[in-house]
Amino acid sequence: MTPNAYLASIIKSYRLPTGINLSPPLAAKALCVALRQWAGQFLIRIRPSGSFAKGTAIRGCSDLDLFVSLKPQTPDSLEDLYHKLGAYLTQVGYQVRPQNVSVHVVCGGLQIDVTPAKKQPGITSDHSLYVSKTKTWTKTNVYKHIRIIASSTRRPEIVLAKVWRQCHNLDFPSFYLELSVIRALAGKPSGQLAQNLAHFLNYLVNEFVDAIIVDPSNTANAVSDMLTAQEKQIIASAVRASLAARTWGEIIW
Repeated sequence: MTPNAYLASIIKSYRLPTGINLSPPLAAKALCVALRQWAGQFLIRIRPSGSFAKGTAIRGCSDLDLFVSLKPQTPDSLEDLYHKLGAYLTQVGYQVRPQNVSVHVVCGGLQIDVTPAKKQPGITSDHSLYVSKTKTWTKTNVYKHIRIIASSTRRPEIVLAKVWRQCHNLDFPSFYLELSVIRALAGKPSGQLAQNLAHFLNYLVNEFVDAIIVDPSNTANAVSDMLTAQEKQIIASAVRASLAARTWGEIIW
């Protein structure tokens, strides 16, 4: 089996059926009922976001992400919305864990991340959301994120990168990883899985730690700040160990 065929077989075994129109599991539907009750008259819509919507979800580590879009005139502050959502979901019986911009919910065996956000005024799909790590807010556009990744020719390499991340148990936020793959493979031909994965891994060793990657929907938001310099060095060190392996199987696993 050629290296490209071997890596293609990994993608086939790990990749999950995904897409924005994929019917959500029953547990997620039940959670959406609770979210609609919480948001009330200020709800615009609830829609999948993250890896499932982008077509880059893999078995074993992909949460379902739900984005709760609220009207601009929603009276609570972004911080209050974030905390009130967690309190409400706890009150109605869900296991809840606060995260940086989302609330993590265990729901019928599913791991679901729920992000509340206020739509910005006017004809736009930009939203404001609370960032608990820095106790501030940021502007973003998850719809644009979905379009960029879902239309990318790099989704096979992104899936491989996520499998590698999972096998090495690394903290590497998915959106940051996806943008890093696209950055690393800029100008590279499509379809060369082995060559392109090698390019990406070498990028992680040589450029990743110092590279600044910004949110495509808000250049003031540095996605690369999602990890500290020390956390980035841990990823680079893991890559060095992988590149010392002799086969693709040893590199991935």
